[in-house]
Amino acid sequence: MGLLNRIKPVPVQEFVDIINQLGTFLKTGITQSEAIEIIQAGQKPNSAKTLLGKIADDLSRGVTLANSLGNHSRFF
Repeated sequence: MGLLNRIKPVPVQEFVDIINQLGTFLKTGITQSEAIEIIQAGQKPNSAKTLLGKIADDLSRGVTLANSLGNHSRFF
């Protein structure tokens, strides 16, 4: 059983909080990758932290944020 098969969906409020944090970081001028990594570092070990790691990996490989979120949409 793969890691993604064991991950639970991220609660709506937690997702909203992450998106708000992301928006705040992006307004400061840092990159999407940096913002995702900062947000991930501040998460307790849970589904959101794991998924943010997957998104960070995607971004480092050149996948757009929109495509990465779309690839993991069953968790959000």
